[in-house]
Amino acid sequence: MMLPNMSGKIAIVTGGSSGIGAAIVNRFLEKGATVISLDLVKPSNQNQQAIHFDCDLTHEEEEMK
Repeated sequence: MMLPNMSGKIAIVTGGSSGIGAAIVNRFLEKGATVISLDLVKPSNQNQQAIHFDCDLTHEEEEMK
C-alpha cells in the first residue's frame, strides 16, 4: 500500500505488538509518523521508536499503563 509521508502525524495502532499490527506499526514509522501501539502484551521486537501502552480495549473501563 502506498502511504504518503506521515511526518507530523500520529498513528494509533491496536494490536501493534505482533502480526499484522506490528507490520502496520513499522510501516507508519518508516513513513515518519509518531506511532502509539496499544496491546495486551509488550512488543518483543518492535522498533523502539513506537510508544507502547499495555491496554485491553475489550474492557471500556481499562486504563492505559
